[in-house]
Amino acid sequence: MHQGLGLKLELTHNPAWGETSRKKALESAARIDTHLSDGREWMLGGNAPTFADITLCTAIAFSKYPTNATPLDKRYEFIDAIWKRWQTRESFRIAYSDGGSGLEELDHLTS
Repeated sequence: MHQGLGLKLELTHNPAWGETSRKKALESAARIDTHLSDGREWMLGGNAPTFADITLCTAIAFSKYPTNATPLDKRYEFIDAIWKRWQTRESFRIAYSDGGSGLEELDHLTS
């Protein structure tokens, strides 16, 4: 829906496709939220996060950027819970401690 990395890397601009993709992403997020509603702590139900959780939390972070303007944690209760749990992990805090995430809500992690 936006030029993203600029004309040298993104040669096309197709807002209609972007909007279609946004709707599909929200449908997928709704299914994931329902999946998480059974009380599981992580996507696959184990005691520790897996690659599935990393992927979900990356999607949540990307959903917050102004160009996407579709913050998944603000739309879905159980996705919000996993996002909050993810932020308490030491590895997450270390990864974002440089303050370069571009997300104001993570600025408090700056060391």
